[in-house]
Amino acid sequence: MAKGYAFLILICINGFLFSCSSSEQTATQQSKSTKYYTSAFPNRDVSKQLQDAQESILRILVTSFYKNYTFSKQHITLSDIKTNELKDIATQSFTSEESTAGTAIILQFNLDRALLITCDHVVSSPDTVINYYEGKGIPSKTYIESVNIKQRQHNLIFSPQDLHGFDIIASNSNADLALLSTKLGDTIKSFKHPLSFSLGNNNFLKMGSFVYVMGYPKGYLMLTRGVVSTSSVPQNRRFFVSDAIFNHGISGGLVFASKDNFKTFEWIGMARSAAAENEDYIVPRPEPDKYGRIARPYKDSLFVQQKTKISYGITQAIPINGIKSFLNENKRALLRNGFTYFTK
Repeated sequence: MAKGYAFLILICINGFLFSCSSSEQTATQQSKSTKYYTSAFPNRDVSKQLQDAQESILRILVTSFYKNYTFSKQHITLSDIKTNELKDIATQSFTSEESTAGTAIILQFNLDRALLITCDHVVSSPDTVINYYEGKGIPSKTYIESVNIKQRQHNLIFSPQDLHGFDIIASNSNADLALLSTKLGDTIKSFKHPLSFSLGNNNFLKMGSFVYVMGYPKGYLMLTRGVVSTSSVPQNRRFFVSDAIFNHGISGGLVFASKDNFKTFEWIGMARSAAAENEDYIVPRPEPDKYGRIARPYKDSLFVQQKTKISYGITQAIPINGIKSFLNENKRALLRNGFTYFTK
C-alpha cells in the first residue's frame, strides 16, 4: 500500500516538473523574436508603449465650403455652364459645407514646425462637383442637375490646449496618403512627440497577426485591436484587412504590431477605411437654421442626399511598405519644408 502511494507521488512530481519545464520552454519560445508578427494575445503590460503611441497622434478636421447651384429644367449643358454666370441660369442657389475628421501621426519636429502623415481622403475635397440628370430617355452625362463649387477649405489640428491650422505639402490620391506641416508651439511639445516605433515590414504580416489600431473615431481617442486576414506571401498590396472596429475619424490612425512578445512594437500601417455602401435619402433643403425646432409641416423643396453605411468590423489599412515608398517619392517636398524624414 505504501509503495503504491510512493509510486503515485513520484508520478505526480514528475508530471509537475515536466509541466513546469514545458511552460518555461513555451514561454522562452514565445519570447524569441521572429521575422513574423505575432498572432498571440499580449501576456504582459504594454501600457507604456501604448502611452507612447497616444502621444504621437493628433485629431484633425477639414471643412470645405461650397456654393451650390441647381437647375430644375433639363436643358442646361456643360457648354451653358462655361459660357454663362451660374447665378443667372440657376433655378436656386445655396451654401453648404462638408466636413471630414481623421487622425494624423507625428513623424518629425524641426525648429518650429511638425511633420505629420494622414490619409489623403481626409484632407482632400473636390473643387467642383457636377451632378447630371439620370433616367429613362435622358441622355447620359448631358443635362446638368446641380453644380457645387468649393469656395474655401479650413484645415484644423486639435492639440491638448489649442487649435492649429496645417498645410498639405504632398499628397497621392491613389495611395491615399498626404503629408502635412503645422506650426506647433513649445506647449504642445510637452504633450506630444514624434512616433518612436521603428518602421516595420508588412510582408511579415501573416494570417492571424495581432495588431493595435489607435486614432480619433468620432473625435474620441480610442485604442482597438484586430486580427489580420492576409497572406504572408510578399507582394505589393495596396491594403491589408483586419477585424478592428472602424468609425469615422480613425482614418489615418496608427496601426502597430510586435515580433518579440510585445517587448517592442513596429509601425506597420495606417487605418484607411471600412467596407461600406452608399444609400440615397430624401432630405429637406440644407438650411436647418431656417426651421428651428418648431414642429410644423414642411412645404419647401426636397433633395436627394447620399450617405455611407459602414460595415463595422472590416478595417482596411495602408501597409507600411506603401508609406515608405510615398515618403521616399516626396523627398524634395520634405526638404523644401525643412524636414529630413527619409526611409531606406
